Amino acid sequence: MAVRICTWEYVTTFDGQPSESQIVKRFSEDFPQVDIKDVVLNLMVSFNSSEGRKLRYMVLFLQENLSKKNLLAPRKLPAQIWMFGWADEYLRGITRNKNDNGDEGNGLFWCVQEGCLYVLVFFEGRLCHWSEEYGYEASLGNVDNLVGRRLQRFQQFLKEDDLFSRGTFFPEIQMESNLQKTLYKRACRDSFWKNIDLGAERKNPLVQKNKGYKVRFVALLLFLMAGALFLCLQQNPLEQGSAYLENFPDASQIELTESSMFESMNIPAETRSLMSRERIRPVPLKNLQCLLPQVRLRGVVAPRLFMAELLGVDKIQHFKMGDSIGNFVVSEIGRNYVEFVCNDSAITVFAE
Repeated sequence: MAVRICTWEYVTTFDGQPSESQIVKRFSEDFPQVDIKDVVLNLMVSFNSSEGRKLRYMVLFLQENLSKKNLLAPRKLPAQIWMFGWADEYLRGITRNKNDNGDEGNGLFWCVQEGCLYVLVFFEGRLCHWSEEYGYEASLGNVDNLVGRRLQRFQQFLKEDDLFSRGTFFPEIQMESNLQKTLYKRACRDSFWKNIDLGAERKNPLVQKNKGYKVRFVALLLFLMAGALFLCLQQNPLEQGSAYLENFPDASQIELTESSMFESMNIPAETRSLMSRERIRPVPLKNLQCLLPQVRLRGVVAPRLFMAELLGVDKIQHFKMGDSIGNFVVSEIGRNYVEFVCNDSAITVFAE
């Protein structure tokens, strides 16, 4: 998909809360040649520095008209987000040897594709920088030397940066381009991308709640429920009920979208099984009051297990994927955070 990505920084006062219009105005001043209608801004991280509070946004430049009229159509996302999925798997230890560096959630991930150098920087498990630079075509020769020198300069930038200088070490990790479709789908399911749809109508470039996704979710859910009801009428529900539950598709899969370049690729069954366990989306229930008790995340033990304290409970408890706290369900466990969902509400709690 014709989308280019970079990082943009907005600086405000320590206690400042910039409005959407202020952010858009500042961006237009920094990029006067860019039509604001062709831009999407997604906040990656905010932090205090000596200059004030800094907000770093991922900027997606749309190089073609991606608008769609059908709300039920799949979301449109950049094809290169498979790199996010690759880095996420690495940091979670899925594709990494135990002796490799990066245990603190820090890493400088890079790869060269079609003459473009992609650099993704993760700090404490969170994506905080994305850049794309051209001029690394194989025809120019000495690409390895060019990349090596560029990464060396980038390491110097990390040492001097207000945010990254807080980290002790950023290992350089080259990303591999195999299994792009699997990694693309993994990225689509991550909370960072879940509200992005480059084909949706936008009033401003800042990422908003995706109403089109809700429409698709409800429509597909009603279709599945109608199909299940029809099957129940055809067979004995007491004998077949458990089979229906086993075959009922994971609601999280509704979020998955694909670019046309991936349509001819297949995903192994074992990979689909692993991905379906990474995130849980319970079926919405009517008239359910979504209340989450105060939760203090004490640490993530494993990709599917974490420790937390609840208000009014004196001991630390262990929770896993799918467990309920109040009316919320544990839907995702990250390296240093846990996400809880209840109907359309989602709350992310970070480790202290």
